[in-house]
Amino acid sequence: MTTKNIEEQKKYEYWLYQTNPLRRSRMIRMTERGISPKDLYEMKEEELKKLWRSICQNGQESVTERDIALILESRRTFDLQGEYAKLQEKGITFVSILHEDYAYKLRNIPDPPFAYFKRTDNTKNRPDRPTIAIIGARNCSGYGKEIAKRLGMCCADLGMTVVSGLAAGIDSIAQEAASQTGGFVQAVLGSGVDICYPAQNRSLYDAVLKNGEILSEYLPGTAPMACNFPPRNRIISGLSDALIVVEARQKSGTSITVNMALEQGKDVYAIPGRITDPMSLGCNHMISQGAGIITDVEEGLLEIRQMILERTEHADKCNKAQDNTGLHNINRQKNPYLPDDLKGRLYACMDYMPKTMQQLYEEIGDANIAEIMTALLQMELDGAVVEKGGAYSL
Repeated sequence: MTTKNIEEQKKYEYWLYQTNPLRRSRMIRMTERGISPKDLYEMKEEELKKLWRSICQNGQESVTERDIALILESRRTFDLQGEYAKLQEKGITFVSILHEDYAYKLRNIPDPPFAYFKRTDNTKNRPDRPTIAIIGARNCSGYGKEIAKRLGMCCADLGMTVVSGLAAGIDSIAQEAASQTGGFVQAVLGSGVDICYPAQNRSLYDAVLKNGEILSEYLPGTAPMACNFPPRNRIISGLSDALIVVEARQKSGTSITVNMALEQGKDVYAIPGRITDPMSLGCNHMISQGAGIITDVEEGLLEIRQMILERTEHADKCNKAQDNTGLHNINRQKNPYLPDDLKGRLYACMDYMPKTMQQLYEEIGDANIAEIMTALLQMELDGAVVEKGGAYSL
């Protein structure tokens, strides 16, 4: 699919995303069925109602007529071209899970955002690199400030991305140190990407725009509300390869991010502190429960970086070996269809690794979803392809 076609698709995805009753799970279930946002936008009213009830019932969610009415009203009133153009004028990029520019680390977490917004003035291509989340107390001690600063600077020197939430205290100190040292920084907000929160971090916000990127799953203009931050934290941990807690009380918001990181299979490390210091009780408890301990900033980060690189190299070798052993090519039969026929073209871009209808739709580029659905059904009846869980393979 060409860049122009992708941008056209994103206009419909943005419309879908900003429609109030839509939830992440509903949108993902819809696309798993091979229904694109554009299909939903152009669908006849009765067909849309039937589909939406089915999607909600499949997820064991209640359906209200008001929900459906809001979707239909949004189709009539949303300025598809104008609203998407406003995003671009503000320098905001809309990124959905349906496209390759979506952060691959987020795809594998239990509850990935269907889409997120990104702001950056950084025109350089950032190579893939180890990413460290550095988090901790807002009201940190002098000791915590010094450690956060050292961590941020050292991450930048080692070519590691620092991701955090732009919050006062440990988060912003580490991000500022990394940015000032020339490192790449990601800030994930609990508001729209166009809103700097807290306001006193405006200079840091601008620095991150220059040397990194601002991310949020919330619509531009969304005010920072307390309920936005726990979901935001799963994105911070999701983008990271490892998470480091600098200071935290025994019971604090930091523990929410730590628990999310553990659920996502991330490595968690903590900075030890005095047993009489309330700001270190949380970290000391994490260490007693099995978190990694960092007693030297540079040595600790070097070890973490090496572990991440080795793990990445191992994963790449496994993927390459999987390709070479023929999961993609083993006993691949001659294409039973004419090369120029839609079924022939679908067969040519399929292999033994399942692909969703949306992926096939994007690869084909010049056929609509209905045509692809019909062709795949015929291919399935012919025994040429297998469908499982909404994905197709040879």
